[in-house]
Amino acid sequence: MNKNVFVYGSLMFPQVAVPIAGLCGDCRAACLHGYARYSVDDRSRAKVPAIVEEPGARVRGKVYLDVGAQSLRELDNFEDMASGQYERREVEVELESGETLRAEVYVAGPRASKSLSGEWSPEDFEKNDLQYYVEKVVPRYTSGDRALDKD
Repeated sequence: MNKNVFVYGSLMFPQVAVPIAGLCGDCRAACLHGYARYSVDDRSRAKVPAIVEEPGARVRGKVYLDVGAQSLRELDNFEDMASGQYERREVEVELESGETLRAEVYVAGPRASKSLSGEWSPEDFEKNDLQYYVEKVVPRYTSGDRALDKD
């Protein structure tokens, strides 16, 4: 069964989402209420985010609609669920139109929760880290090397 997937970090950028999980279908701006986005300080060159529940907070991102099982498996691998870096859960997101949808989202797992630091900004990522991520991390990941960005 296909699912909607809310993304809030590197996967908001098609240069990452397409090669990692084939996410190129219908995508819409969305907001997730009750969560906050932080940077994961894991000593990587390119900072990545994780979200945690936080009353009153909200995270802006994108929701991919009707994502298939193979893409979800790729996302589970990319988000390193096996190691506890992230966990997938179902949430409700709000589209710009005010409509709400159920969607899967990757939240900080036990491993990422131990290394959360300041706020993570998509604009800063795009300016400072996206090119490195596209040139170094994505090719390494798509070649089968799951040890992401440990330079």
